[in-house]
Amino acid sequence: MDPEQLYTAFVNELEHRDLGEKTIRAYSNDIRQYMKKYHDQDSLSPQSFRTYVGEMLASNLKASTIQRRIISLKLYVNFLVEHHWIAAFDFKTLRFHRNRRLPRVLSRFEIQKLLQCLYDEQETAKTSFMNREAVRNTAIIELLICTGLRIGELSLMNVDDINQHSWTFIVQGKGSKERILYVSSLETRKAIRQYLRVRAKFDPQDSALFVNKFGLRLSIWSIENVFYKYRDISHISSQATAHYLRHSFATELLNNGADLRVVQELLGHASITTTQIYTEIATVDKVNALRQYNMRNMIQINSRLLQ
Repeated sequence: MDPEQLYTAFVNELEHRDLGEKTIRAYSNDIRQYMKKYHDQDSLSPQSFRTYVGEMLASNLKASTIQRRIISLKLYVNFLVEHHWIAAFDFKTLRFHRNRRLPRVLSRFEIQKLLQCLYDEQETAKTSFMNREAVRNTAIIELLICTGLRIGELSLMNVDDINQHSWTFIVQGKGSKERILYVSSLETRKAIRQYLRVRAKFDPQDSALFVNKFGLRLSIWSIENVFYKYRDISHISSQATAHYLRHSFATELLNNGADLRVVQELLGHASITTTQIYTEIATVDKVNALRQYNMRNMIQINSRLLQ
């Protein structure tokens, strides 16, 4: 097979794996990017792999992008080795250590400002359509705050996924893994009920829970834009993304004493190692420990400068 045929075969196999659509697209695009630089038989040589990684390390690419592209390349090479199209290759020589970044969160005050902005817009909406959009947007942000959903999971939700008697709903997570979440906030429940009463006026074209003005399922990018709109109006952190709400959800649970394993299940993390990073920014136990045990708190100095 020529490189193009090998690429097509690789993408076909990805589509039959237990991977999300977004992940498949990212891996496919990464390999396509690689093939633009190495488009002949030399593209399958260990030297080409090393050169490509070296060029990325020397570039201004984000560490997360480099790491993902290496993962994509590793998947591609393993696929070729398994089918005996190339000789085995030791990927330890391409190992890349990414500096860990702590999750960014919003404070309770910022989340309160965000919610207040949404409810204020409902009261000041000048047309019935603007009011319906405000009601929908309130339900979206309320659900993200209350449950820690990924925006991709929110986009995939259907009306029938929510049980208004038990207030549980089914989530289609990464890799088509399902989990059940619970809407614990009475205010969030009210926001969802209010939206469901006006949803029909959007003329939905299918069973999608959240739809746009044309009645079509809201995309991930549309949900992000909803968040950005109210982020800017409420004047909270200008760097915030909708994913900050998920980080804030997890951090607050741990701050309030939730078990790490339970938080892992609520977030839909495959590994508890992913969840453990939130313990780094859960501050309540650390603050209490420092207040109670820090040696400096117990040392008294007599000085007019401290009066």
